[in-house]
Amino acid sequence: MQTLKISVVLCAFVACAPLTMRATDTPAQAAARAQVEAKLKELDGQPAANHATAPAAVVIAPKPAAHTEPVMKPINKPKANPSEAADAKAKAKADKAAADLKARQDADKAAADLKAQKQAAKAAAAKAKADQAAAKTKKEINSADVGKDIGLQPIAAPALPIAASKEARLQALLEKYQSDQLSPEDYHKQRAAILAAP
Repeated sequence: MQTLKISVVLCAFVACAPLTMRATDTPAQAAARAQVEAKLKELDGQPAANHATAPAAVVIAPKPAAHTEPVMKPINKPKANPSEAADAKAKAKADKAAADLKARQDADKAAADLKAQKQAAKAAAAKAKADQAAAKTKKEINSADVGKDIGLQPIAAPALPIAASKEARLQALLEKYQSDQLSPEDYHKQRAAILAAP
C-alpha cells in the first residue's frame, strides 16, 4: 500500500514538473520583465529600481541544446471583455430580429402570391364563361341569319291550334327552359299540363 502511495506521488510530480519549470528568458524578455516589475513597484508605492541597472543584471543564458524537449506552459484563457460579450449578445439579438423579419416578409410574399394566383384563376374562369356566352349568342344570331345571304326570307311558323293565352304561357315556359331555370323533366310536365288545360 505504501508503494502505491509513493508511485502516485511520483507520477503526480512527474506530470506537474513541466508546468512549474520555466525556460530561460532572452535578453529582450528579461529587460521587459524588469520594466514590468519596476512599474508594479511604482504602482504599489515602492520606489522603482533604476532602469539603467536592470539590463546589466541580466545574465544571458546559452541556448538550450536541440535535443531537449519543449517546455509546456499552461495556457491561460483570456478573460472575456464585458463590452465584447454585450456586443456579441446585441449582434445575436440583431441577427435573430433580422431572421424573424425575413421569415415574416417571406410569409407575406407567399400569401400575396397565392392571392394573386387565386385572382388570376377567377379572372380566367370569368373570361371563359364570358367567351362561352358570346359564342352561344353568336351561334343564335347565325342560326337566325341562315339564308339571308342568298336572299331567302325566313318562314313564319303557322299559328298553333291553341288559344293565345296558352301560347303565351308556353312561350314563357320555353324561355325559362332555355335559360336553364327548368330541368327537361319539369319543362315537359308543365308543358303537358298547359296543353291539357281547357
